[in-house]
Amino acid sequence: MNGFVRESVLLATMETEIHRLDTPLGRFDIFASYETNDQETGSHPIKVVPFNPDLPNGMSVSGCYSAVLSLIAESKISNLRFTARLNAFGPTITAGPATGEALEAQSFSTSRFIALVGTEDFNYLSARLSKRIVLAKDPFIYTPESLSIQITEVPAAMNLSLHFIVAWNSLPEPKDCSCWFAVDQPHEALLGS
Repeated sequence: MNGFVRESVLLATMETEIHRLDTPLGRFDIFASYETNDQETGSHPIKVVPFNPDLPNGMSVSGCYSAVLSLIAESKISNLRFTARLNAFGPTITAGPATGEALEAQSFSTSRFIALVGTEDFNYLSARLSKRIVLAKDPFIYTPESLSIQITEVPAAMNLSLHFIVAWNSLPEPKDCSCWFAVDQPHEALLGS
């Protein structure tokens, strides 16, 4: 032997319970996954509850829910991914980013309904989180079915909370962009939900 010992670190992939949210377009699965070298990682609940967004006058939504991931890491966590994925009822869904100032969002629509899932953008997220939490260079991952937030590293003993808001309406909306405004809410507004 050459005098040093290599330490083997086994990373376990952990997943939270999947929360399901039914909408007129399909079912959203909301979940998180991450890697850790400790099987006992602390608490990591996702709370999905009805949410009453603060909307401009004349705007309304048929349904709105918040999903907040609250994680307390007992050991270092790597490659955390928090995801809201739509399992659509039919193949005729149009999807695409619907971002704006302070907002990362994905829009899903048919000829009859629209749904948006949104969260805070990079500037708001990085300003709110501890500087010790390492964000991915581009922490938002868009696919035709989902929106995810990716965190590269959460140090041990660090608290982290992330959110999604899901809102939907029939088309045409009572007032244009109602769902967009519904998912554009500050993180602090969701913590009491």
